Amino acid sequence: MSGPPEWMLRGAGGGGTVPASAASGRLPRTHVRKTLADMARASMAFLGEAPQGGETSALQRADARAKLLACASLVMAVAFMRGLGGLAVILAAVLAAAWLSGVPLRRFLAPVMAAALFSGLVAFPAALNVMTPGPVLASLLPPSGHLPEGLSVTATGVTVALRLGLRSLACVAAVSLLASSTPAALLMKALRFLGVPRVPVAILAMMVRFLDLLLRAGRELHLAKLSRSLGDGRILGEQAWVSAGIAKLFGRASRLSADVYNAMIARGYTGEHHAMSELSWRWTDSCLLGSVVVFAALALAFERIP
Repeated sequence: MSGPPEWMLRGAGGGGTVPASAASGRLPRTHVRKTLADMARASMAFLGEAPQGGETSALQRADARAKLLACASLVMAVAFMRGLGGLAVILAAVLAAAWLSGVPLRRFLAPVMAAALFSGLVAFPAALNVMTPGPVLASLLPPSGHLPEGLSVTATGVTVALRLGLRSLACVAAVSLLASSTPAALLMKALRFLGVPRVPVAILAMMVRFLDLLLRAGRELHLAKLSRSLGDGRILGEQAWVSAGIAKLFGRASRLSADVYNAMIARGYTGEHHAMSELSWRWTDSCLLGSVVVFAALALAFERIP
């Protein structure tokens, strides 16, 4: 196949041009396609029944209940910490555990980097003198009528902002490591075993499943648009198509949710989550949970030492 005809490359009626990637038979590598592909890979990895990454690592083989309790203990320890050193140690320990366990780093670091960006945007105002007075580190704006003391970055504010950022990063990293090393079905089952009500677990399980389905439908809509386009459209037209696609996807999701609910009720669904794999607690799981709890307790204890 030599490619599309010459009149297609010139554009129908001279109104548009076809990218070079389309002329060669390849779809253009746009930001939309890249985002959809990355989201699809993350969704398929999270929905897999087999642990992702290193299959023989101790963290991958650990019981989901032990990992869930260990993650909860780390999050609670981070919530009570105020020193930057202790928070940095816990964050470094979680990152080291992720590296040693063999989980996919790209999948693990994606929510961590998003949390870093969001935490930085939220914590930056706390570093300013209008929010946290203290010794001035850097002056941003001179004094004026609206700002008698000017606008500057204070040492106390930087400490507060760093504490907020490290706390968010440590919590997100711990939860991301739990999700990256545990299949979704076992994680839902562990939540039920530990006493989480059926309704939140059922909602979370359905959300995970529907996320994969909606991503697939979004890719199909985008591919249908690309296969019917001979050239680059105008910005307003593309925005209108995106809006229509979102509305279409929402309508399909509403109809599908009703159909799935009726099918589940017809098959005797009671709200209890089931998984093909069974939970099995071993002595290594007790060692894992105990070591994490002791580590969190020691980090809190050392922080209290003057």
